[in-house]
Amino acid sequence: MNEDLVSIDSFFRRYPLKKYSAKEIILASGNEIRSIYFVRSGIARSFYIDEKGNELTINLLKPFTFFPISTILAGKDIAYDFQAFTNVEVNISPVKDVLEFLEHDNGFKNLLVKNFASGLEGYLLRSFFLIKGSAMQKVASTFLMLLGRFGKEENGKRCIDIPLTHQDIADLSGITRETASIQMGILMKEKLISRRGKTTFILDFKGLSEKAVVGDEDGSLLNISF
Repeated sequence: MNEDLVSIDSFFRRYPLKKYSAKEIILASGNEIRSIYFVRSGIARSFYIDEKGNELTINLLKPFTFFPISTILAGKDIAYDFQAFTNVEVNISPVKDVLEFLEHDNGFKNLLVKNFASGLEGYLLRSFFLIKGSAMQKVASTFLMLLGRFGKEENGKRCIDIPLTHQDIADLSGITRETASIQMGILMKEKLISRRGKTTFILDFKGLSEKAVVGDEDGSLLNISF
């Protein structure tokens, strides 16, 4: 753990630890923001529900990330929900204390800037794919994003180290569950991915990357990268 993370970890450890079960709402849209949540273990997600009732995952939050700090700094009301994606433990700190810590701790500032930059780049790329991509391109780019953030080696194979249902992939890709299942079936038939329970293995990274390529109006190609 680097020096910046040690400082942030020590700060949040002073505050209560709360456990949430998978699918449990941590912070709902429309609620007053009184606390900042630091993910100690597990994975949380932010999402919103559109006018048709479809869920779209905005971000997955790993350990040592915190929310909704960007909403606080922007002076906005919270516009989406935060939910436990897996079983999650979070330290909960009053907003006032976090802002004071941010003002005086350069490590916290540095990490916040890096998180903002990474999050913005990822959001722009995902927005591009969700708007312009086909169903296959959306699903392939979702698997590449997940591999970049949660990938590990298991018995010589690259896998995504979080449990994922077909509905999870659909929510991340901005498509229906049925469509996601069809596209995943194609990827498995072409031996680009395989599934064991809720674990996804990437069998052919190059082939999967080619599925995620989207052509822009000027003829250029874009491939997601995290």
